Amino acid sequence: MNPRQRLVLLTLPVFALAGCAEDSAQPNGDPNPATQSANPTDSEDSAPSTRQPGTVDLSTFSDPAPTGKAGQPRGLYIDADTVDRTDADEVARVFALTKLSPDTRIDVTPADADRRAAEWMTDEYAESQTKPRDSTGGADWIALAANEGYQSAELADTAAMQDGLITTGPEDLTAERPYIATISENGYDMPKETFAVVVYLTRTQPGADWGVYDWYQETTYE
Repeated sequence: MNPRQRLVLLTLPVFALAGCAEDSAQPNGDPNPATQSANPTDSEDSAPSTRQPGTVDLSTFSDPAPTGKAGQPRGLYIDADTVDRTDADEVARVFALTKLSPDTRIDVTPADADRRAAEWMTDEYAESQTKPRDSTGGADWIALAANEGYQSAELADTAAMQDGLITTGPEDLTAERPYIATISENGYDMPKETFAVVVYLTRTQPGADWGVYDWYQETTYE
């Protein structure tokens, strides 16, 4: 387990109560960067090798992504052109929301949401995440597809984020953003799911665009 994962797992009990309280507040998912001091949490030695994010051309990969239809998912309300790619908070949020918003009318499996989220990944991570997967999406996805349903997501900041325990300095080349994610299955009678996620980001130099290089998701969150 790397230092970032230890930090997140140590803070999960802290933000569990905050996540439950925030769940009723229905956060709107808009980026809300806080004023933070330069207090690097990752050393430069831990930064992964990466290429410039935001320039993914999936057609160059030897294994193409799952083949869904082009289109806008019904549960995703994001204008990519308005996202500030130099803001780690904005990139982390739009990536997580995109990844967690598959739509059965245009997607073959939930993996197609990863294809859309590749726009916010580093090229290296996108290549590993968009290869075909031998999966039908599971029983819930099959039932959702039978009703032409879709999934939508809401994100709430964790207590660690609210308390300023996770910061990114102006010279840092890596960052992490933990959230409490609440998932709704629209068109299929299933209770909402709530779980913790963490988005890990990197950039090539200070002031450059951020790209996602890793992702952590709990199976469930209570």
